Amino acid sequence: MSEQKIHVYTDIELAAIAAAESYVDKMVAAWLPFGVDLLGEDQSPINPLDYALNKEQWGQVCKLFMQMPGSDITKTNYGMDWVNIGPSCFE
Repeated sequence: MSEQKIHVYTDIELAAIAAAESYVDKMVAAWLPFGVDLLGEDQSPINPLDYALNKEQWGQVCKLFMQMPGSDITKTNYGMDWVNIGPSCFE
């Protein structure tokens, strides 16, 4: 593992994540502040463990995914995607 890149979202970055309407747009908005463009043609593979958010913000973003429209199963899957492919968290 390379040195972990720690980030604290600004209010503007959190608002952009919250405002994203689709799952893809929300995931892209969550990663962009780390310098990761999930839709970029030149984006190399990433290891989510190389990136970290503070525990509070990590939980906030997970809730944003789980509050998206859809069935309970879909919402759970969105939250689990964040757990599996989102950055790690620190206290």
